[in-house]
Amino acid sequence: MTKVSLYTKDNVTFGFESKGHATGMDEYEEIVCNGVSALTQTLYFSLLEVCGLDEEKIYDYQEDGYLKVMIEDDAYLREDVKTLFSSMELGLRLISKQFPINLEVIKLEVQND
Repeated sequence: MTKVSLYTKDNVTFGFESKGHATGMDEYEEIVCNGVSALTQTLYFSLLEVCGLDEEKIYDYQEDGYLKVMIEDDAYLREDVKTLFSSMELGLRLISKQFPINLEVIKLEVQND
């Protein structure tokens, strides 16, 4: 199963962590993995190329079956960035609704320091 955790501050998403591979005994598990990868990677590159965020202000780490992306400044409050995160979340939730054994999406509120 793939699990995507969306990190929020005051109910505004500023990052996510995707880990695991979609599993199941059906022919759709690879489609689910590819869909999750497409949505999460598109978000990352859209933050850079569409929104023009500085790559140094975005923490990212990737390895097999794992991707974490976190915006390290207040840029997550911009409307264009909020729209990108909302679109990614919508896509992930639609996949999860169709394939609940393969994908879990949760939101985690992070306390401000």
